Amino acid sequence: MAKYRQLHLTFWQDPFIEELEPLEKYFYLYLMTNSKTTQCGCYEISMKLIRYETGLKQSQIDSFITMFENCNKIGFNKANSEFIILNWLKHNSFKSPKVKACIEKELSNIKTLPYKEYINTILNGEYPIDSLSIQVQTPIDTQSQQEQEQEQEQEQEQEQEQ
Repeated sequence: MAKYRQLHLTFWQDPFIEELEPLEKYFYLYLMTNSKTTQCGCYEISMKLIRYETGLKQSQIDSFITMFENCNKIGFNKANSEFIILNWLKHNSFKSPKVKACIEKELSNIKTLPYKEYINTILNGEYPIDSLSIQVQTPIDTQSQQEQEQEQEQEQEQEQEQ
């Protein structure tokens, strides 16, 4: 499977992104597009590689990680050097059998059990509001849900027309 990451055009108009400082936007974008990202949105990456690829200082990286964790955008397990982008699967389709199989395969590489359970729950058709314990809570993003519903309605209309 090709390794590339798509970025939805509305990313830059997201109210959360609009409020970020330039380096915060850069780091968040890096977390979503670096060479270690996976189809499931959970991956292991060393701080050394992050420093090298971004050119940021460790203190900046630590500050950004804390900020994004507090905003419920990511989870980070320091012991495993493992990140999870919390809304990743919500915004990246896994309807394709090949993509779903890839994600299921990636689950075996995830070391942080709550992250594995979180992804598994989403794959089984549920979008958890708080399944990563007390340390991470996922906000409900109604705008994205509305967009998904509109896309599904359009697809259904096209199928009916055919």
